[in-house]
Amino acid sequence: MKPNGDRYLVVSGMPEGRIPDREFTLRLGPAVLQDHRLIYSTKTHRAEAYFQIEAENLSGNIPVDFSLDGEAFQNNGAVLDLQGSSLLINDVDVETTSPSGGTMHTISGRGFGSTGWTLPLVMENTTGEDLNHAPVPVIFNSREHIETGRMSPDCSDLRILHWETGRELKYWIESGINSEATLLWVKYGDDSPLMNRFSHLDESGYYLSFGESGTESSGDSTIVYDYFPELLDEGLKVWVSANRLAETQQDGDPISSWPNMASPTFLTQADPSAKPSLKFNQLNQLPAANFNGSAYLQINGFPRQVSEGLTVFSVIKSDPGHDPQGRLISIGNGDRETDNVRQGRERGWRVFGVKRAYSDSITAIGSGRRFAGHSHYMTADVAELLVFSNLQSNSTGVGMDRIRKYLERKYAIGRSARGVVEANRLLGPTRFYLGENLIESVTILDSRTATFVAPPLPPFGNREDLSPLAMSTLPIGPVSLTMMVERDGETAGSGQPLTYFLPAYDQWSRDNLPQGRRGGLEDSDGDGIMNLLEFATSSNISEPTGGPLFSVSSPEIAAPYMEFHRNTRATDVLLSVEYSSNLRDWTTVPEHSPDLTVIAPSPPDESGLLRMRYSPSARSPEIYYRLRATKIPIADPPPRDAN
Repeated sequence: MKPNGDRYLVVSGMPEGRIPDREFTLRLGPAVLQDHRLIYSTKTHRAEAYFQIEAENLSGNIPVDFSLDGEAFQNNGAVLDLQGSSLLINDVDVETTSPSGGTMHTISGRGFGSTGWTLPLVMENTTGEDLNHAPVPVIFNSREHIETGRMSPDCSDLRILHWETGRELKYWIESGINSEATLLWVKYGDDSPLMNRFSHLDESGYYLSFGESGTESSGDSTIVYDYFPELLDEGLKVWVSANRLAETQQDGDPISSWPNMASPTFLTQADPSAKPSLKFNQLNQLPAANFNGSAYLQINGFPRQVSEGLTVFSVIKSDPGHDPQGRLISIGNGDRETDNVRQGRERGWRVFGVKRAYSDSITAIGSGRRFAGHSHYMTADVAELLVFSNLQSNSTGVGMDRIRKYLERKYAIGRSARGVVEANRLLGPTRFYLGENLIESVTILDSRTATFVAPPLPPFGNREDLSPLAMSTLPIGPVSLTMMVERDGETAGSGQPLTYFLPAYDQWSRDNLPQGRRGGLEDSDGDGIMNLLEFATSSNISEPTGGPLFSVSSPEIAAPYMEFHRNTRATDVLLSVEYSSNLRDWTTVPEHSPDLTVIAPSPPDESGLLRMRYSPSARSPEIYYRLRATKIPIADPPPRDAN
């Protein structure tokens, strides 16, 4: 089951190197499943077919029929057990804790999803390129989620997950934090244990997850720099992206300074009439700087001397009717323009890369017009600009070729792989509650398992603040809170409450028993009654008890009964009645049995001592009774009892 609740039937065990035809079809009872998603492992060269189960009225044990051509079906005895609800709590491994909480518990069930917000991520790779080690760009609107409080302002809580395995993928946010076009790169690491990767056959499910409080960033820029090492070239002196501007500026804002990712110095313009402006959503959702024919940016901090030449790359779209002589880059030495890179005649978005041999001094360099004067203005949108103070290689797979591939992939120019976020399929976090209180410490391990640390029980005086439906104060003293899970409006409850028991026995034994004789199964006063039973029945522990702990009515009365005392302050001890006809096989009377009643004290007192009466509704010619006291375990310790 995916985080959004979608159900899938997975067909595996296919021969190595073989994938099923698109006609491969399943029949699930009356429903026909077609158009499977293919998950292919480039390590094992084996495939799995994922069929989505969209029919909502399927439940129970349903036979599965297979067809290779979509027409003739056969059944090999396979049966699918479909549950009705997609969200369920089956079990809580440890059902008790102390009032201070702090114990670890494991919840099992299904459909747990994530404790964060999730967005499906579709990897589009129509090129047939194997992307095992290549980063893939993903663009999404982080500002929307930051402004609504779903995401941390610095995106540090973002994670990219592979649905089929639940593993995290490596990623790096390059630019656009808290903007409408946050650009991140995703890839499988070389050390990743995942077997299903971004091959051109792979149709795995991925999703963005965020909203986990206190999470530190796990972004790793090496996934980009290792694959595009030219971006770490010491000769890269200018690297500006309009998406960096979108982190702090709005659509239409003038650009007075442009952050340079290759240098601490910015591209600047102080004259309001000569500033380019920022335009959102120009190419692959990314923004661009608009040079309108009067704009110019000064490049600061560029080397004063270049001995080899320059390499210039830009993602640019020239305006209709532009001047082909418009200066993308203008280089000056004194008052003379010594070289330039022109915007050229082409229109439409393109990656423009060029090399210029140059071995002269540089006193000024800028973008938008001739470095001095008012001529050869550029009219274009520029999304990105890179300037190297050296000449990059023309060899295949490095230098010019690699830089061009980086920019084409980033801006989705041509047929390049990319990740597409399905923004309209946002899924809220899965929340677990005790009573009406949110459990803050939940960690979801997978769709079927979650852990949490028990929160403290509210003070005794505040118990009335809890919902009566969520809490029951039993005669034996514990407080039980029901557990519930909720995901996007769907809820499911657990049949097992989490019960808080006050550790009263330990305190009582320290106050009343000598050291070394405080064990629940010890008999400190030598009357044959274990300490735990004396505590549970409020028997006098300071001297031997002269008779039995309970009294039995006369056998002549119409409704015989037995009575015993219950110490209500013994909140961590379960006291139960058991009966047997042969002294070997014992049956416990349920604690909520109508045969077991409380005799109210008369007059009322605050001693904490209750008189309990057991009146069996079923008559037997001869029956034996006994009391069993069980020390309630807190979290992991095993129970101890005495009878």
